[in-house]
Order: sequence, then structure tokens, then C-alpha cells
Amino acid sequence: MKNIAYLFLFLLASCAATKGPQPDTVKTSSSVSTTEKTDSLLTAIERYPCFGACPEYKLTIYKSGYTTYEGRRNVEKLGGYSSQLSAAQLNDVYSKIRAYNLENRDSSYVNIYLADYPGWKLWVADKNPRKEIMIMHEAPPEELTKYGEFLDGIPAQLNWTKISSANRD
Repeated sequence: MKNIAYLFLFLLASCAATKGPQPDTVKTSSSVSTTEKTDSLLTAIERYPCFGACPEYKLTIYKSGYTTYEGRRNVEKLGGYSSQLSAAQLNDVYSKIRAYNLENRDSSYVNIYLADYPGWKLWVADKNPRKEIMIMHEAPPEELTKYGEFLDGIPAQLNWTKISSANRD
């Protein structure tokens, strides 16, 4: 059983390493919006697949409020979308990052004995350089869980515009 857990973590790390650019990578394609070229990452969440029907997606919020969403599996919206947070929504994101003290959290909350637990990753870059937090644990700190649930609710609050495949990378 222990070997299976190690194999799963190895495969998860291998997949994460080959997924492409990080959420705050500046895109250089001429078809990418000006906002995305000049903006910087505020926060992002990526939900990873599991052996069941776990939602798999990535939500990225930039400091201007520009937001991207990529639905991969087991979500209502599949593919790439973009939107804009209102000033109030953006202030809410900032206040949650600060209230939950996310930039001072550990970088990893992983239980190596969980072979099929829905893993997820957070990125935060408010006052400090980018902080990455990997979560694959049955009981991570409550603040991380609350923040993850908060970010999970953002897609339902926005009007999304489909990003055509020509506009992506």
C-alpha cells in the first residue's frame, strides 16, 4: 500500500511538472489580451483529477481583476474562458488572502498515504513574491479549505467569455 502511495505522488509530481507555464507566466502571443500581457498574478487555484468524478479546473485571478478559467473535466464549463471581477469582488479576494494569512502558510500539506485524494494547489502573490501551496491532505488548515471553497464559488458569480483556441498560447 505504501508503494502505491509513493507511485501516485510520483505520477502527480510528474504530471504537474509537464503541465506547462505557471499561472503568472506572461504570455507573448499577439492574440492574447493586453491585460493578460501586462498584469501579474494575485491568486490561482487548480483542482487536480482523482479516480472518481472530482472537478478538474484552473481559476486564475490577476491583480487588475482580470480572471481566466480553464475547465478540464467534471465541471459545467469546459475549455478556456475570461472575465473581469468587480472592484468589490477583487477587494473581497484581497481581504480573504490577508485574513487567512495565506502568504505565511507552509508550502505543502500532503499526506503521502492518500493515493486517491482530491489534490489541489493554490498560488498567492499579494504583498510577497508568489507563494505556492500544495494540498493533498484530509485535514488541511481550516483557512485553506475556506479559501479554496471561496475561490470555487467565483466562477458561478461571473459572466464568462469563451477564449477561442487561437487566443490561447
